[in-house]
Formats: sequence, C-alpha cells, structure tokens
Amino acid sequence: MVVSVKAVRLLRFTALMLLFMGSMVLLAQRVTVRSYADPVSIGRDEETTYTIEINGEGGFRAPTPKLPELNDFYMRGMMTSSASNYSIINGKVSESVTKSFIYRLLPKRPGALSIPAFNISVNGKDYSTQKVDIRVLDVPRAGSQQGQGGSQSQRMPLYMMDPFGMDPGFEPVGDIEIAAKAEKASVYVGEPLLVTYRLYTTQPVTSLELVDEKDFGGYGKEIYSEPNRLNFEQVRHKDQRYRSAVIKIVAISPNRSGEIELPRLTAKVHIGSIGLYSQVLDSQPLRINVRELPSAGRPVNFSGAVGNFSVSDSQPKSLVRLGEALEYKLIITGRGNFNQFSNPAYPAQADFRIASPVADNQLQAGISGTRTITYLLIPRREGKFDLPGISFNWFDPVSGTYKAFRATPRAVEVKPGNVLTYISNVFQRESIRTLSPFRPETAYKSRKQLLHSYLYWIIAGMILLSLLPSWIYAQKKKISHADPELAALKNSARVLKKYLRQAEFSALNGSQDFYPQAEKGLMHYLADKYRISRRFSTREKIYQLRLKGLDENLIISLEEFLKRCQEARFMPGGFDKAVLSNDLEALKQVIRSFITQPVSLKKFLGQGL
Repeated sequence: MVVSVKAVRLLRFTALMLLFMGSMVLLAQRVTVRSYADPVSIGRDEETTYTIEINGEGGFRAPTPKLPELNDFYMRGMMTSSASNYSIINGKVSESVTKSFIYRLLPKRPGALSIPAFNISVNGKDYSTQKVDIRVLDVPRAGSQQGQGGSQSQRMPLYMMDPFGMDPGFEPVGDIEIAAKAEKASVYVGEPLLVTYRLYTTQPVTSLELVDEKDFGGYGKEIYSEPNRLNFEQVRHKDQRYRSAVIKIVAISPNRSGEIELPRLTAKVHIGSIGLYSQVLDSQPLRINVRELPSAGRPVNFSGAVGNFSVSDSQPKSLVRLGEALEYKLIITGRGNFNQFSNPAYPAQADFRIASPVADNQLQAGISGTRTITYLLIPRREGKFDLPGISFNWFDPVSGTYKAFRATPRAVEVKPGNVLTYISNVFQRESIRTLSPFRPETAYKSRKQLLHSYLYWIIAGMILLSLLPSWIYAQKKKISHADPELAALKNSARVLKKYLRQAEFSALNGSQDFYPQAEKGLMHYLADKYRISRRFSTREKIYQLRLKGLDENLIISLEEFLKRCQEARFMPGGFDKAVLSNDLEALKQVIRSFITQPVSLKKFLGQGL
C-alpha cells in the first residue's frame, strides 16, 4: 500500500513537470523582433544608433545579430543591454525579457539612406527585422531632431575609438579647417596689414606640413611669424569649442587699388595619436578692399611712405674741425611700408660735402620697428654755419591725412684742423690745401721729431704686420677671379662645416633647432656649390638643381629630408635624442651623396662627415 502511494506521487510530480515545461515552451515561442534608428534625420558628420530589440516571455537564446553589408554606413561600435519584467496576474507569475543590440553608425554620404531588413536567429528560429530609412542632410549637423527612441545621438570623439578596429573606408569624425584672418577688411595702397592663418579642429591633430602657398598678385609679402610647432589653445569658433593653433602670420603690403585676394595656404595634417589618417586642407579664400591714397593734401615731394610713424633727428656735435665729418641722424619709428620708400635726401650745401646716407634697419618683416638714417657732412671751409633741417612726409592711414616732419635748423662751427685731421684727409680726393690749410709751426706745443717717437715705430710696425693678412686676402681674391668654380666650392665647404657643427650640437643636446639649422645649412651649401642665388625659395633651388642635370635620385633624397624637416617643425612636444641622431645621420647621408670627391675638396671639409 505504501509503495502504491509513492508511485502515485511520482506520477503526479512527473505530470506537473511535463505540463510546466510544455507551458514554458509555448511561452518561449511568443517572441517579437523590432528594429529602429535614433535619430532618423542627421547631418553628414553625425552618428545614428541602430537598435534591434528582441522581446519574449520567459527565457530565450539569441546570439548577437550579424549585420548585413552596409553600403551607406560605417560601423563605429556596438553594445548590448538586457532587461527583465515580472508581473503577477490572478496569482500567476509571468516574466518578460527584452534584449537590445545597439550599433553606432556613421553615414558615408548625404541623401536618403536605408538599412535593409535581414534575418536573425532566436531559439534556433529565424525572425526578420524591419527596413529602416534614415535621412542624411548635407550639413555638418542636423540639430536635435528626435527619432523613434526620443533621444539625441551623440558623436564619439575620434581619439576614443579603437584605431586598429577601423574600417578601410575610415574618415575622421569632427570639424577641421584652416582659416585666414586679416587685421582689416579695407586698407590703403601701401598700408601693411598682418594676415593670420590658424588651424581650427575638433580632431586630435598631431602634426602639420605646409605643402604650398598660392599668391594672387597685387601685394608684397614678408613672413612675420612662423611657429616651429603647433601650440594649441581652447577657443570659441562658430559658437563651439575648438582647439586652435597659429600656423603662419604674413605681412601684406598692397601695391594697387581694388579688391585683392590674399595668399592661400595648402597644408597636410596628420590625425590620430599614431597618425593613421592624413588630410590635405586649403585655407579659406579671403579678400580685402584696397583704397587709393587721397589726392587732397598730398605733398609735391611725397615720399611714398604709408604708416603710423614717429620721427625725430639727432646731431651729436655742434663743433667740428676742418677735415672731420659731422654726423646727422634721422630716426623713423613705427609701423608702415618701410620697404617701399627711400631715404629722404639731405638738402645740398655749398659749404659741405654730403655723403650718401646709410640706413640701419631694426625691423620685423619690413613693416615695424626703427630705421636710423645717418648722413655724413664734411665741411669745406672754416666758419659758422646754419644747417637747414631735413624734411620727411608720409600718409597716416589712422587719421586719413598726410603728415610731415621738419627738423629745426642747427648751428655748427667749423674750426681749423690739426695733425690728426691732416692724416685722415690724406685719403680724401679733394685738395688738402683747400680742405685743411696748414697751421704755422708755432701752433704746435712739441717740436720732437717723429722718427724719435715710440708711437711712430708702433704705428709703422702695425702697418707692416697688416701687410701679411692683406696679401693673403689679395691672393684669395685673385684665386676667386681666376677660378670662380673652385672659389664657390671652397665657400660652400666653409658654409657646410659651420652649419653641420651647429646641427650636430643641437642633435646631441636634443634640441629641435636641429631641423631649421639642417635645412638652412643644406640649402646654403647647395646654393653656393652650384652657384644658385640664395634669394630663391627652396622649391626654386630644387628646380635649378634639376636644370643642372643632377641625378634624380639625389634630388628625391633631398626632397624627402626637407619634408622631414617641415613635418618636425610643426610636431607638438619634443624629440628624444635617438630620433634626432637618426635624422642627423640622414642629413650626413644626403650631404655625402651631393659631394664630389676630389682631393682638393676633402681638405676643406676635414673629417666632419
């Protein structure tokens, strides 16, 4: 009897388990699959999230769906989530499970794009997703349009992505541009202005290389500033936060009126911490309006100077002796077109011989600083004289008027000369008798004979000693005229040793000065050796080297090294000594390839290479 009760209980338990498992199988079959995108309207630089949701009662098995080939999107990442809901109805407990597979997608092009429907497997059974249409606008950002999920998409910064998981068609996400900004939108002819080229980016730019600079005419141009690295700062640009760095500042001096287009830069930027992606950028076009100088109030002898100047003069002496030179200085300080006007002439004087003026320029880019013009006035006779003041005029663009400086006349007294003035006037072309008449012997305090003076023999000995370097200098000039090519070769060797020494010192000390020194020394050496003007740009010098029929492989190796120098100048941060040492060896290899090997050249180069 006991055995039969146990058997009945076992049968009941088995039946209940079978019933429960059957009901669970039935519940598991109640699965729904839906797919959607959020948002469904985006800009070309924005991401959307594509979600596949699987909902079922009870437990189910669903492997991660494999997306079909997407021709219109790049996949940027994927994540999953799971949620369970329990409910009790009439004493019965039910469980609802939702699994979500979320994909971050970036459009490849603007337009009406779509994600096709495809099959996924749940518990071994195939279910179909729905086709999803996405509208991509041809603007960087479409604003905060809401999609089915009701949330705004967020873009993932490039530096947070896995660079080794990028698709072959990878393009960086974010904005990047080179903007040119002029100090003024309108200037006068001859009025200099600065144009600043800045890089604006939301991407992790690591280096920049200037590729080209296109000019359009109508102006003169000088480099005002060119940083050797990208010094980024946080700025507001287009109502957003950007990283920005100055690439170059040029000084422009317009030489004609009308609308002119300013220089346009082309640069190659490298993006990502390991430089996986590079992009060539052109600076945005920029134009300014150039006005003619007003004719009203223009001086008859207008100098052509345009700027904001402060002018003064200086005459240290008011008493000189016959045969001595009187020094007069005109000092022009400020900002203007220093390179476009000449030195004002000193008024002609019958009693003075006036030498050509000499200008000492302390200027930046030829537009700002101080110019000191020195005039030498040599008196022709004794007496008292009133020297007229020099005049200088210019146009001031700030006030829009012409301004003038007129120096006050100065009195000067010329007395008879002495022994020293006679000696100095031996080298003058004019007659000593006319320029400096002899003084009577009684005017001198001492009658000691010159041959008995120690000073005489000291001066004579110095003259004799000076003959040796003079002879050496004359021999060098003679060789230079006799064989210009050999002279150019010797000069290039001296230039090479000088810059190579500086470059080696910088490399050994881990200094980035190595790159500008290496580039400058190498190009000066080649210019001197092959008799090419140093005033040519680097590109023009390379063109001249090709015209001379040099081996194309040598030219290519030179271009590669110069490209390395350009990249290094804009590389943020420092370099370790190993990198600089490798680049030093590369420099030496380039030099070796250009040096011909006659014995006469080796003795000038020594063992530096």
